[in-house]
Formats: sequence, C-alpha cells, structure tokens
Amino acid sequence: MNPIWQTDLETMMVFFKMVNKIEKDFGKELNRAEREFVFFELMKVKGQEPCGHTELNKEEFLEELVSKHKKILNIDESGVKIIKEKTKGEEK
Repeated sequence: MNPIWQTDLETMMVFFKMVNKIEKDFGKELNRAEREFVFFELMKVKGQEPCGHTELNKEEFLEELVSKHKKILNIDESGVKIIKEKTKGEEK
C-alpha cells in the first residue's frame, strides 16, 4: 500500500530547502528513494501521519483524481503549475 499525504505549502517549502541543502552538502542530486526518505523523516518530525493509503501507483492515482474533476498541481521552487486536469473531451 502506498501512503497518501495531505500537507501544506509551508511544509513543502521546508522539504525543498532540506533536499537542496542535502544535495549541496553531498555534492550530488538525491534520487527518488532518497527524497522520499527525507519527506518521511520530515513528516515524522512534524508528527504527521498519512491521511490514507492506496494500492494504485502514482500515475494510476493521479488519473483517478483527474477523473473525479480534481486538478493536480506541481509545486516546486519555480512556483505552482497545473499538470493534470480533465478536459471537456474527456467528459463521460
């Protein structure tokens, strides 16, 4: 089962700053597993638990959300972008 997290923008900014600092200190880019570890440790420090779990992988979960008229946002250092959104042609 894959955890589902609900977090705020402030927490995500702390996460990105932590990752950037670690990458700078080690002189290499963290891979996905290493970034997940940093995220899980941050959530542990903040006392947050996953808000749910799913058997779907990331792509399947995003498609499920989009099918229910949810917008998927990409939040990073450069800002916020909508990366997935149901279009009129996809209406069922």
